[in-house]
Amino acid sequence: MEPNYDVIWVDSKGIEWTEVRVVTFIFRCAKRRIGLRQICKRLNQIGIPAPSISIGRKYKSRGIQAEKVVWQIPVVSKMLRNPTYTGKVVVNGHHTSKVPGKKSARRIKNPPEEHIIVPVPAIVSEEIQEEILKSLQRNKNFSTRNNKNGELTLLRAGFAKCGNCGRTLSARITRSGSKYEYKYYRCSAQMNRASSKCIGCSTLNAKTVDDAAWQKAVEIIRDPSIVDTAIAERRKGDPTASRRKQINKEIATLEAERKDLQSDLLRMIRERLLDHNTEAVLTNRLKEIEKLVNQFNSELLDDSKIHQQWEAAQRKLEKIHQKCAVMSEKLSDPTYEPSYKEMREMIEFFGIFATIWERGHKPRFTIGLKLPDIELPNRPK
Repeated sequence: MEPNYDVIWVDSKGIEWTEVRVVTFIFRCAKRRIGLRQICKRLNQIGIPAPSISIGRKYKSRGIQAEKVVWQIPVVSKMLRNPTYTGKVVVNGHHTSKVPGKKSARRIKNPPEEHIIVPVPAIVSEEIQEEILKSLQRNKNFSTRNNKNGELTLLRAGFAKCGNCGRTLSARITRSGSKYEYKYYRCSAQMNRASSKCIGCSTLNAKTVDDAAWQKAVEIIRDPSIVDTAIAERRKGDPTASRRKQINKEIATLEAERKDLQSDLLRMIRERLLDHNTEAVLTNRLKEIEKLVNQFNSELLDDSKIHQQWEAAQRKLEKIHQKCAVMSEKLSDPTYEPSYKEMREMIEFFGIFATIWERGHKPRFTIGLKLPDIELPNRPK
């Protein structure tokens, strides 16, 4: 399946829009954190006809004079999630199962190990798509429509997990008149036991878990070395320093050998001492050196990218120290009461989460630290 470079629209400025250009435009907007609604608005303003609702790689109409189809959020959302644009076509991703008493069969997703991946030319990279999907999920979690009473609990929107199935717990409340009397976290499996093997879990009081999470944040704020220790346990120092040094040494050795061989070759030509066998040996070795140098330069480029990620992680670590210093100064004031916004910001910043189990389990809940903002790259093998 080749990318489609057929012109599907020519805008008022005379710019020719192909499917590849449209897809690139959508991903570029999403990477800049432009909302799906605004992306649709821009596409509609340009006048580009939207693809059919099936969202394949074929447009509903190809011609410039084609009837325009209005862009909608589900269309753009599905395009951003389409693995085909990153160079992968998933075959055997679903199967159908007959449902007793119904005429139509049910479409069921197959497990990943049963998928067949067919490589195709990519339009965008997997890294960009993954970054965008994480951003979309975060926007969904923190959307006001999903958190009408957002400030009732501190660990809402993904920071409280079920210890049995790993689901994100939802915040629940009981009311007495117009006042909120009781807040707790609950696993959705408890509401639908028939379709889930998880026994579910719930808290006696959300405040107990929230207080424990905030105390963990205060502990880090007053002693940022906890973060340093968590990082040191996974990685020490620049993960590519020794490797890059070794590669540069190998390249220098090969370059010196190439220089000597070229010098010998020129000398033999000048002194008319070069025969066919010697010329073949020297030429083949020069080709081998060229191939090895290119290979080492490619590895060095990969390591350079990892080194840049490591440097970015160090800058984020320094940012944590600065943030802790500011908050620690505030906490030193006995009259200071942090607002919900300040507490929530620190919970998100450190990636503090709670894992909760059912009644009778010991411990009933634990507080963990994920540090999502300072993930370090893997050491190259």
